[in-house]
Amino acid sequence: MTNETTTPATADPVAPGPAARRAPDGRRALRVVGVSTALLLVLVSALSVVSLLSRLSEHHTGSYAGIRTVEIHAGFEDVELTGSATATSVSMDRAAAWSLFKPVIAERLDGDRLVISSRCQLPVGLGCSGHIILVVPAGVAVQLFASDGTVQVGEMSGPTTLNVEDGRTILRALSGEVDVTSSDGDITGTDLAGGLTVRTSDGSVDLTGLRSTRVDAQTSDGDVRLDFAAAPISVTAQTDDGSIRVIVPNDGDAYRVIADVGGDGRRTVTVPADSRSDRSIELRAREGSIDVGTTP
Repeated sequence: MTNETTTPATADPVAPGPAARRAPDGRRALRVVGVSTALLLVLVSALSVVSLLSRLSEHHTGSYAGIRTVEIHAGFEDVELTGSATATSVSMDRAAAWSLFKPVIAERLDGDRLVISSRCQLPVGLGCSGHIILVVPAGVAVQLFASDGTVQVGEMSGPTTLNVEDGRTILRALSGEVDVTSSDGDITGTDLAGGLTVRTSDGSVDLTGLRSTRVDAQTSDGDVRLDFAAAPISVTAQTDDGSIRVIVPNDGDAYRVIADVGGDGRRTVTVPADSRSDRSIELRAREGSIDVGTTP
């Protein structure tokens, strides 16, 4: 007897089909970024249109007697301050424009102190804009805190303290003590007679027609130019990235001069020098040149 064993045939395994293609992660990320950017641009454009169509404005004036100090907190306006020898009260002219949400605008009296303030509630789209114009009597002290805008101060005889975050500062015909601090913006001035301290983190300092006996000017990034119409007693200036130029009258006065330059900076001193002089000029430029001379 013959026994036969039959083994059932086994079918060859079926090869799996091709896997579904997936977009590379980098390409998908680019698509997401592209779509998000497009939506953001549409949103910004729509907000700009809405801001333009909903633009509103307000203007008002005021007069305040018996004021000895003016304190200003300007959130968005340009500010112009002018002293007057004949004024007996502080006069104010201010205007504001906004979209969607009205800014917070206020004036209040605190004894002999006038406090003026503003704050933009929606600083996007067209945001807020405006001005504050003040005429103040002689001798009134001014303290200003400005967030964004140009500041102009002229013909003031009282002490003036300015703190400007972002904007240009312009000084003119000031006889009182002046202290200016700016985070971002140039400081320019002419015909200044009181003690003067100016500092800016990002901007140039350009002061001409100076009759101040004491000047201290500093910037982290920018040039410094000090042009004197009368011989000073103490001048200090410093810049981390820029040049310094100081011009004094050609009247024979000698100065104790210190002029430090760093790197490849050039130093030129042509004023009469005397290490025992009571008049001093101390200058430091880390990256730039120093030039100290006299008027032609």
